[in-house]
This record gives sequence, C-alpha cells and structure tokens, in this order.
Amino acid sequence: MSDYLVDLNKLEASFCFKEGFSRPNWQLIGNHVERTVESEDLHKAWTQVACQWAARLKDDLGGDYQVTESTECILLSTADDKSRGRLLGLAERAAGIIPERLGDAAYRGGYGKHLLLLFEEEDDYYQYISYFYPDGNHPASWGIFLHDYYQHIAIYDVSEVETAQTITHELTHYFLGHLPIPLWLNEGLAMTFHRAIAGQQRFSLDHDTADRHPAFWSQTNIQEFWAGTSWQQPGEPSELSYSLAEILMQLMVGDWSDFIQFVQHAHYSDAGQTASLDYLGKDLAEVVVGVLGEGNWRPNRKAIADLLKKYSVEGAHARTDEAEAGDDSQHEDPAK
Repeated sequence: MSDYLVDLNKLEASFCFKEGFSRPNWQLIGNHVERTVESEDLHKAWTQVACQWAARLKDDLGGDYQVTESTECILLSTADDKSRGRLLGLAERAAGIIPERLGDAAYRGGYGKHLLLLFEEEDDYYQYISYFYPDGNHPASWGIFLHDYYQHIAIYDVSEVETAQTITHELTHYFLGHLPIPLWLNEGLAMTFHRAIAGQQRFSLDHDTADRHPAFWSQTNIQEFWAGTSWQQPGEPSELSYSLAEILMQLMVGDWSDFIQFVQHAHYSDAGQTASLDYLGKDLAEVVVGVLGEGNWRPNRKAIADLLKKYSVEGAHARTDEAEAGDDSQHEDPAK
C-alpha cells in the first residue's frame, strides 16, 4: 500500500513523454493536490510529487542515476555516495545562506524541496532543457534555473567543483526569481554568492580582462548589457557581460541593507538606474566610467525596450511584471 499523499502512478495521464523525458501534467497534478491534500500537508505532498518525478527521470536516463533526498533538496545524479553527500550539503548550506543574506528581497513562497537534476551527458542536458524553449534554441550553459510550475535546476555535471558552484549560482536565481531586476544584477548576485559559498577564489580583475572592457564596450553596445541581451550572444559579449556585472557588484555594494533596498526596487526597464539613484545615491553611468572611461554610459529606456523586443526576452520578465501588477498567481502555485 502506497504511503504517498499523491500517488502519481494512480493518477491517470499524470505524465506524458516528450523530447526524451517524462514531463508532468502540472495542471492535472496541481488540481488533484488542491482537491485532496490538506494545507498543512502541502509541503510533504509536493516533495513526494517531486521525488516521483525524479524517479521517472531516473528510469528515462537509465545507467547509474540515483535519487537522493536531504532536508531541503532532492538530487538526481550519477555521482557516488560521498560526492552526492557533499553536493547536498553544499546545496543545503546555500539554501540557508542566500535567503538569509537577501533578507526581505528573497523569495519564500512555494512548497516542496529544491529539485536538482545533474545530467552526466551533455546531450541529455540539452535535450531536457530544450523542452522549455519553444523555438528550439537555447544558450550554451552548464546549468539553468527553470521557471516551470515546479521550479527546478538542471545542470550538466562537468565536475564536482563546477557543479557545486553552479548549484549555488542557480539557487540564487531561484531566490531572486520573483523580482523584476535587470539581468546584470541577477547575475552579479549569483556570481557573488557562488564565490562566497562554493569555495571559489575571491573576485579579482586581471589586467588583460580590465583592458578588454574599454576596448569592447561602446556607447551603443553598452545598452545590450543594460538590457541583458548581451548574455545571449556567445563568446566575448557574454563573457565580458558576466565580468562587467561582477565588477559593478564590487563597486556598488557598500552598506548591505541599502544594497538590498536597491535590489528590491531595481527594474529591468531602466537597468536599475532609478533604484540606484534612490537607494544608493549612485548613477550607473558614473559607476561604469570607473571601468570604461569617459563616455555616455547611461541606461536608455527606449534602447533597452527595443533590444528586449528584438531578442524576444520580455517573456522572461512576464512573471515578475504580473506579480508587480498585482497578479499573485505564481505565489498561489503550491510548487517550488
């Protein structure tokens, strides 16, 4: 007899098989949970749903994949017992430190444990995440935070060290996912936390990279950085966007409580310029001058809007726009 509050094996059509993997029918599952599970049991029920889903993916992948559960996380991986234990320990630590440091800026909604999918094969990783890109295209990556009904993290498991950093990086995106912040700030915070928590060396800017920035950025393409579209361009645009975001973090963080106020109010439509002036007393253009030299580096709302439309990334911000406008549907969803 099953001990599950929600037994997906007994719920007809709870999964379909698309693009190589079992994909949950979230509307069906969500309606069933809402009808049958008491509010005090929702966290347990959604954790059980996630575990059953991970077990389906384990069967889809075959090989040596195992599903391991800890206090806050569920891990699907081919790693050995010791490595899985270390990765889960790191994830638990990150899931505690990040929201503590973000304070009121951290997302604290949803039920169920954090689901971490570590793919041993690069092809499997890209096949899995391609389902979430309607046009069939997706950027090169080692890991991604997926804003699915049950939000979760997928990672190409290159090595234990890199995977630990990626887990921390993507968990940061999870805790910031409800805010309409510009991408440079989201990525800057994610890199800051993965350095601090996952044991990577402290930030330092080498002379070569410092010289590349003023040579690459112009008063035209800087708007791609502010809009977040430069991250979608492989090679130097993406690489230097990550670097510049981390540099700005170093230059802008002073009093942490003021910085968190900035994070809570920054908006992607102006790259956080208004919030930076209001809460930090800093003009983003003047901050960038210290890196790129004299020039008109100020974020331009029209240029940002045009770039977002061109690259069709406005949809990535739709959920946060709805929340800002008072649509609370995401917060009512019972899953992470």
